[in-house]
Amino acid sequence: MKKIYLPKKTKFQRNNPFAILDIGSAKTVCLIAENNGDTTPIVKGIGQHASIGMRNGEVVDLAALSVVVGKTIEVAENMAGVKIDSIIVGLSGGRQESTLYRHEIDVPDNIVTNHEITQLLHEENKNPLEDRLILHRLPLHYTLDNVKGIYDPLGMSGKRLGIELCHISVAESTIKNLTAIVERNHVKVERFVANTYASALSTLTRDEKDLGAVIIEMGAGITTIAIFSEEQLLYIDSIPIGGQHVTADIAKGVSTPMDEAERIKNLHGTTFINISSENDQVITLPTIGEKNSEKAQQIKMSLLSSIIRSRIEEIFEIMQQRLEKKGISKIAAQRIVLAGGTAQLTGIAEYLSTFFKANVRIGKPTDITGLTDATKGSAFSASTGLLHFGLNAYQLEAQIEQNSEPPKSTIGKITQWFKTYV
Repeated sequence: MKKIYLPKKTKFQRNNPFAILDIGSAKTVCLIAENNGDTTPIVKGIGQHASIGMRNGEVVDLAALSVVVGKTIEVAENMAGVKIDSIIVGLSGGRQESTLYRHEIDVPDNIVTNHEITQLLHEENKNPLEDRLILHRLPLHYTLDNVKGIYDPLGMSGKRLGIELCHISVAESTIKNLTAIVERNHVKVERFVANTYASALSTLTRDEKDLGAVIIEMGAGITTIAIFSEEQLLYIDSIPIGGQHVTADIAKGVSTPMDEAERIKNLHGTTFINISSENDQVITLPTIGEKNSEKAQQIKMSLLSSIIRSRIEEIFEIMQQRLEKKGISKIAAQRIVLAGGTAQLTGIAEYLSTFFKANVRIGKPTDITGLTDATKGSAFSASTGLLHFGLNAYQLEAQIEQNSEPPKSTIGKITQWFKTYV
């Protein structure tokens, strides 16, 4: 499996311990881990709290969410026995978009050197986006005189050197709001990471990343799709519909409180429609506004599953329309991995397999030491993936940022020399 070449500068060193924060619409999670010199993070602290002030991946109550974040971090710190001053933050909202970016420069002496590659990365970084920020800049391959698919052009002959990258951009306002929330708790944001990208790092096998796979993260307030090939993220998109909308449908459909709708979704929720009459279990649940247990209602499993199935169908139909509108072919024959809390619904993998005519499995965190049983499911794919990013994937993007700095003036070089050696 080939890796794109980048001029090396300072070696990336991960501080020990390090922390991540996953702020979702349903729950907020903080994990503190140690780096033992391997690629496997060792979890030392876990904090979790129900989210307040977050809806569909966007901040709706800054003060309330700040309190939640503070409590979550505090629990993780107490468990780990450390105080953190910086944190990697996962991002599910912000209207994330992916764009394939291409840029070319001349090769003066017709031989590609590190200077041209560094200049190419610098040129690529010159294009600001209005009201949006670049979350990830992931290099795919180089081109040389229109020859594509080059991973290491160093020393090759040619006149025009180009690069193709995948940009993941996000709304600037979302970044600012989440930064304010974290900093209210006297913690610095080390960087933001797309949650679905993180989920892929945690759940996809090496073969899936290399041969090609689709990951669909179904959170409480938002569903995101990402396409991988040759270990690279090629596409990302999201819709503001998730598990909380399924819960709301149940609450409205059978006139029961939201907390009760969430409970029966988790206990009995399924996407199977064809339930035989002998297996059509009856569920007893309260009615909104009625505290008397004698007035509890009874519904059949078939009704519950039909409500759930309708919303799940809508989510995937919208996602398919988005893909077709972007000119991306259908995902038929692809490998699909489901992540997120809503992926735990019974029968959803089988339904999705039929819908997309693809191989589907439920993704769970891998290569993480120190997780509790409650944090080993697909609902924690993004949280654990943020640890993988912080320990392993961060190095690639940090290296790109180093090499995309503009060339220093003579005074700048002297200043840098003093910073490094004096």
